[in-house]
Amino acid sequence: MEEKSFEKLVAEQIELAKKGVITFSDAGRLIRDYFNSGAWSPYRYTINQIKKRHGEDKDIFIYDYGCGSGRLIMALKCAGYYNSYGGDIVEKFDNRLFDNLGFGKNTFQLIKENKIPFTDEKFNLVTSNEVVEHVFDHDNYYSEASRVLKSGGLFIVHAPQRLQPYDTHSRCWFIHYFPRKIRLFLWDIFSNQGGRYLESYLNLKTINYQRKISLKYFSKMILLTEDKIRAKNFIVYKGNSILRNLASLLMDLPIIGKLFSSFFAILSSAEFHLIK
Repeated sequence: MEEKSFEKLVAEQIELAKKGVITFSDAGRLIRDYFNSGAWSPYRYTINQIKKRHGEDKDIFIYDYGCGSGRLIMALKCAGYYNSYGGDIVEKFDNRLFDNLGFGKNTFQLIKENKIPFTDEKFNLVTSNEVVEHVFDHDNYYSEASRVLKSGGLFIVHAPQRLQPYDTHSRCWFIHYFPRKIRLFLWDIFSNQGGRYLESYLNLKTINYQRKISLKYFSKMILLTEDKIRAKNFIVYKGNSILRNLASLLMDLPIIGKLFSSFFAILSSAEFHLIK
């Protein structure tokens, strides 16, 4: 039987607590115990990156920039990073739920007027997972991340990028490669969301573009996409699992495997780290 993911277990326990089958405190305890038993979660990859940077120091302050419902923050708190906070421009998170589950009060705040609601140099580390592809003001995005980071702090970014052939938002191959008018036309045909809607929230850019803008506010960019796609606990390709498995086999080949991994990194969702 396939192991249940941490995310699925969380959803089940929250639903049981809402129905009154178990208490919220019991649900929170079960969630923490399941995570710490080694349950699979894509967030373990990010947590491992944090450990590489800060070792066993669990007192660091972490901010998830564009946190959505807050699942990464929940995983971080399960792992002992209690000074973890999140924010987003849309209130998908639930502070009351987090408190009832025993994960702390006032964990999340809305981002208003494009300003992260924390003081300068508050955090040791900022994360942003699949957010920058929805950003249209990149200068503000990077300048705000830099502002709330301490000197020497790290900004971890995971995001789709313009050169990867499959777009998980539209669920279409190659269409985002085309100029605007052509991709709008093709999205209207091949995507249920339609071209104008996709264009309103999707803004895929190349890594070179992200480097150019981000280095106005950070001292260094480290591109780690190749390391990411080699990580066994991270699903990079969200489409056909057969292709993902084939790519893994090619990357594991002796001698030429490194060439394959370098090639796939160009066409994959990116990971890059920015140092203030």
